[in-house]
Amino acid sequence: MDNHLPYLCDSPLQRVGGRWLLAALLIGVAALAVPTWIGWLTPMKSGLVLAFAFLMALLGSVLTILVMRFMDRRDPTPLRIQLAVFALALLVAPAAAARLNDLSSVSTLTVGFNEEFWKVFPLLMAVLFLPRWVLTIRDGILFGAAGGLGFNLMETAVYVLRMSYPELGLLKGTTYQLSRLGFWGIGNHIIWAALAGAGIGFAVQAPRSRWRYVIPLLTYLMAAVTHTAQDNGLSIVLMLVAAQIILPLFGQDPHATGPEAMEVFRRFTPPIMAAEELMINIFNLPVLLWGLLRSGKWERDAIRTQLSDEAPDIVFPAERATLLTEGRFRQRQRPEGPRQAARRLRAAQNAIAFQKQHLLDRGRTLEGDPLLAYFRDEVRRLRA
Repeated sequence: MDNHLPYLCDSPLQRVGGRWLLAALLIGVAALAVPTWIGWLTPMKSGLVLAFAFLMALLGSVLTILVMRFMDRRDPTPLRIQLAVFALALLVAPAAAARLNDLSSVSTLTVGFNEEFWKVFPLLMAVLFLPRWVLTIRDGILFGAAGGLGFNLMETAVYVLRMSYPELGLLKGTTYQLSRLGFWGIGNHIIWAALAGAGIGFAVQAPRSRWRYVIPLLTYLMAAVTHTAQDNGLSIVLMLVAAQIILPLFGQDPHATGPEAMEVFRRFTPPIMAAEELMINIFNLPVLLWGLLRSGKWERDAIRTQLSDEAPDIVFPAERATLLTEGRFRQRQRPEGPRQAARRLRAAQNAIAFQKQHLLDRGRTLEGDPLLAYFRDEVRRLRA
C-alpha cells in the first residue's frame, strides 16, 4: 500500500500541476516574508534574542498545546502535517503580515483584516493540498488555532526584540511580553484564528449547505473586526474595566495613581489581560463553542453509523456495543491489545467512519475508494 496515500488522497500534489502550484505559492509568500526576516535578523545577534524569547513563549503555551492535542484525539493529524502547518504559521504568516502592515498607509484599520488572513493561511493550504485532514469544523478550529499559536509565539518574540529587550534587558523584557500569551497561550490571536478556521471547517463539513460561503466570511469578519477594535482603543477600555474587577480581589486599590500603581498594574497584567480577552470575545466564544458542539455531533454520529455495518474483521461484534458509548468528552473503550496499538486501531476505525461520511456528504460512492481500503488494511495490520 502506498505510504503517501493517507496524506495525498484527493490532493493536487498527486499531479505535476499541483506541485507547480504549491511551489508558486511558497515562492510568493517567501517574497513577502524574507525581507521582514532580514530586518529581524539584522544584526545577527538578534537571532539569539528571538530564539530565547520564542522558547520562553513556547513553554508559556503548554496548556494551549495540550488542549489542542486533546481536541484532536479522535482523528489525530500526523506529526509531519502538524509540523508543516506550524512551520508556515511560525516562519511565513507573521513575517508576511508584518510586511503588508508596513506597506499600509492606514495600518490601524487594516492590520486586523491582514493578520487574520495570514493566521488561517496554513489552514487554507491544507484545505487545498491536504484535503483529507480537514473534514470538520473541529479540524478548521485546530488548524486555525495552530496558525494563531505560531503567530502568537513569533509576535511575542519580535516584541521582545524590538520593544522590551532594549529597555528592560532579555530576562525582564521577555517576562513582561509573555503577558501577550493570554492564559498559558490561549490568547486573542488563537481565539480569532480558531474562529476564522471554524468557518472554513464549516464549509468543508457541510458542502451542500446554502451557508457554506456565508459562514466563513462571517467568522473571518468577526475575527478581523474584533482585532481592529482592539487595536483602536477597545482593549485599553476593557483592561481598565478588568482592572476594576481584578485588583480588589487581590487586595489592591484600583483607583491608586503614581509609579506604585503602575507597578501593581504591571504585576497583575496576566489576569487583567485574561479578563479582557473574555470580554472582547463575548460574541466570538459562543460561536466557537457552537462549532465544537456541531462538529462533535457530526463525529459521534459518523462513528456510530458508519462503523455499524463494517465487516467483522474491522469492527469485532464485541466492539459494536461500545460504539454507542462514544461521548462528548470520553471516547469508547479501546479494542483489546497493547495500549499504543489499541489507540492507533481505534483512530484507524474512526478514520474509516469519517471518510465514509465525508464521501456520502458529497454524493460520492464508497466503492473503490483508496483511502477506505488503506485504513481497513491498517486495521487488519494492527489486529495482527
